[in-house]
Amino acid sequence: MTTSLQPLNVNPVHKFARLSLASIIITAVFITIHHLYKLGPPALILGSVIVASGVMLLRWFRSTKGIIPLILYAYG
Repeated sequence: MTTSLQPLNVNPVHKFARLSLASIIITAVFITIHHLYKLGPPALILGSVIVASGVMLLRWFRSTKGIIPLILYAYG
């Protein structure tokens, strides 16, 4: 008898959503580093806004399953 270590309610969409969010965070880190010399400390605000908007839009989409948050997340 084999047992699975994964929870029964794992949705593959959540895996790809996490990977998408990770790519946004990595991109925001590189954007922040790139703009740090020219903008100085406000570049950290730029990076924080990018990350926060991605997280908020993804959470909004997960809670509502609506098309508007999905479009904003995809093109935002």
